[in-house]
Amino acid sequence: MMQNNWIWLNKENRKDEHGDFLDFFLAEAGKKYLLDISVSGDYIVYLNGEKISYGQYRDYEHYKVKDTIDLSKWVKTGENRLCIRAWHTGGLSFTNAIKHAGLFFAVSCAGERILTSGENTLCRLSRDYASYREIAITPQLGYDYRYDATAYDGWLKEGSNGFDKAVLSDIRVERLYPRPNQKLLELPFLEATLIQQGIFYFTSGEKPSQKMMRSALAYRNAQDLICEKEVGYSAQTEEDCDGIY
Repeated sequence: MMQNNWIWLNKENRKDEHGDFLDFFLAEAGKKYLLDISVSGDYIVYLNGEKISYGQYRDYEHYKVKDTIDLSKWVKTGENRLCIRAWHTGGLSFTNAIKHAGLFFAVSCAGERILTSGENTLCRLSRDYASYREIAITPQLGYDYRYDATAYDGWLKEGSNGFDKAVLSDIRVERLYPRPNQKLLELPFLEATLIQQGIFYFTSGEKPSQKMMRSALAYRNAQDLICEKEVGYSAQTEEDCDGIY
């Protein structure tokens, strides 16, 4: 049983809640270190400031799936800083049907656990991901999310402002199933040249799925937006539009 290793920010089990989790472990570079992780929604893992992996498999109360992630490439000799952004959706969709909020993780080396989630793990409500909005995109896709980059305080690399000890979750499971399919690979960006650029306008007072259907889009050749022969400069949009794409 691994029930006591499931943790969360609180016992409230509120929907659409984003949490930051912080922990540390000692390691030796050159050895193999594996991270097992499962969360009631979705996650992003960082080690020593580097993004390592993300993307929880579908999650249900009766069927909990874990990812096993190789951390070896990013481990350094001495203290390592493990950061996890976790999102408890709590709603119903084609990929989630969950009530209790929770995160489980464990770091192992040579088959021996050297770190596991628990009451000594630090956590806080996310400052840059907005919680409790509960805005569904579609029944298939579940909730959308909102991110404010200006609210990020650098915690992925240093500091622990606003963090407190985690609490034990109400999740009770006897088994974590291994992920049944492979994750998509995140490859380096390819070089690209801007040839067209568009502007868009948001419609207000509607669900995201309705906005996707009704928001106004328009595109123009980049050469028409800038006074340069070579494309590669940021084009300016009208002051009254909502953005560019």
